[in-house]
Amino acid sequence: SGSFSPLSKGSNESHKPRNWKTRYFVLTLSQITYFENAEKVVIKGSIDLNLLQDVCPIASKENMFLICLPTRTYTVSANNERERLEWIEAIKECNRIKTEILESKKDPGSMWSRRASHRSLMEAQAEENLRSAEAAAREEGAGEATKPPTTPTTKWMVAEVLQWLRSIRVGDEVRGVFEENEIVGVDLLELTEEDLRGDLGISDVLAINKIISGTKRLNAERRGAPPPPPPPAPKNT
Repeated sequence: SGSFSPLSKGSNESHKPRNWKTRYFVLTLSQITYFENAEKVVIKGSIDLNLLQDVCPIASKENMFLICLPTRTYTVSANNERERLEWIEAIKECNRIKTEILESKKDPGSMWSRRASHRSLMEAQAEENLRSAEAAAREEGAGEATKPPTTPTTKWMVAEVLQWLRSIRVGDEVRGVFEENEIVGVDLLELTEEDLRGDLGISDVLAINKIISGTKRLNAERRGAPPPPPPPAPKNT
């Protein structure tokens, strides 16, 4: 996800300046959320990019562009031409990434297809596991690492995977990728470095090393083999 400079959003009926209000936009793969101010506390609305038909500049209007959905067209004004181009390209890039993810799900050898074959095995314990993970997350102490889930890895839902990532000190950005892609326990056990870099688009080398090392330990524990030694704990500065 990413946030940009404040934009002005007007109605799709008029370009008159008096109808416009400054909003702070935040872009993710699936939507644009706009806020009243830079603190991003009061949400004023959102634009569902899953319905996006087009995003394009208004040639006759300086710094302005359109976000077109089937039922509504949003007219937006950036601060300058550079920001207008950045917004248009960023929205198009999100749309391209979503298309690639959907196509990869159709590939029998992809991570997405492997995940689909296991999904039904975990539904019975989903609610119980989720409550357990949320309770564990609330117990985090100041400066104390989260403990990994105690349930079998193959029964982990998304919340348990996120709890495990916190326990090995993987940062918010990478955890957000796992959450957005709904990675569950059986997915985690099968993840390869190629999956992390390719399907998930993670470029953080340290995080990748922690995850691969951690999944090796999880798989070794499942097989009853001695797990490999954990990576050195980060030093507190």
